[in-house]
Amino acid sequence: MKSNIKSNFSNGRKLTLLASVMCISLIGIACTDKEVVASDVDESTVDTVLVVDEAPEIIEVIEVDTSITDEANDKSKVEVAPAKDADKVSDDAGKEFLVTDIKVIDGDTFTASRENGKKITVRMAGLDAPEIGQDLAEESAEQLRGCLASGNALITVQATNSIDDKGRTLAKVESAELNCNQQQIETGMAWMYDKHDEDLASEDYQLYVFANRDALDSQRGLWENVEAERPWAYRERLGK
Repeated sequence: MKSNIKSNFSNGRKLTLLASVMCISLIGIACTDKEVVASDVDESTVDTVLVVDEAPEIIEVIEVDTSITDEANDKSKVEVAPAKDADKVSDDAGKEFLVTDIKVIDGDTFTASRENGKKITVRMAGLDAPEIGQDLAEESAEQLRGCLASGNALITVQATNSIDDKGRTLAKVESAELNCNQQQIETGMAWMYDKHDEDLASEDYQLYVFANRDALDSQRGLWENVEAERPWAYRERLGK
């Protein structure tokens, strides 16, 4: 249809066509058998589209810039948001078990042995303690050793995101009827870590919020210096 129309548009002449044929063939709508007039067009037009002016019922042929649609169809130029990492969940997600042979690494991490003899590294959920080399890092680790002094602990593994990107088990840690996660925050030996917020049990989240606020208000431990570099900022700065 396009080639027939173009061949009849020459020297500024006008072409009279049936609207029923033009509308159905070129713009896909139903219309009555009324005569319409196509306005002058340039024969050099490569891609054309017919536009209907409802008032005088004039069909005007205009040039279409196809570069926009061509670029949109080029998938190599379409930006796609990166996929979100899938939750890392172990077979132990949501489970409780005892551990012994505890060796504290820092104020939020320790190694231990399960009852079946398997060695694991536990990263305490909901808090972030100073990294080795930061102020109060050793004091924080010593505080955790005190909480785990009985030599065993009950581990409650998170139900979601139960393993971090380093393969450590994320969990609540209880020993001698103490919630060691809460104690580390309450004594100012660790900051509450909002990266874990969505994965914490609601009751634990509330406990840690109050503990964090109490430590801040009392300026205990790390809160004596409110400008102290947070461990997550420290790791980012060092590329860890």
